Amino acid sequence: MKPRPLLLQAVTTTDRHLAVAATNDSLLTCGGWVVDSHFFSNKAATIRLVIPADRLPDWLDQLGQIGLKLDSIDPPPQADGEISISLSITFIHDEPDLARDIPAVPG
Repeated sequence: MKPRPLLLQAVTTTDRHLAVAATNDSLLTCGGWVVDSHFFSNKAATIRLVIPADRLPDWLDQLGQIGLKLDSIDPPPQADGEISISLSITFIHDEPDLARDIPAVPG
């Protein structure tokens, strides 16, 4: 049976573009990679990723240095090999909701 991913939730006042880029850079530095990502306007993002288990503590420290405050964290699994993670980031700012043009579909 495949283990469920480690669930992390974070909030930040850092610009969303900088926060996501820095999160990705720190992940790559630790030998991990992004599997999938979803952005919810300019309010939140969910990033699914994989990281070597022995590099998880280093990566979590780097998230704090980036300005991501972990709100909640599942207990880190005692695992060898790789860990799947789902990271949800909420961006705290006073910008208006990001509007996107949706093309009309004929018919």
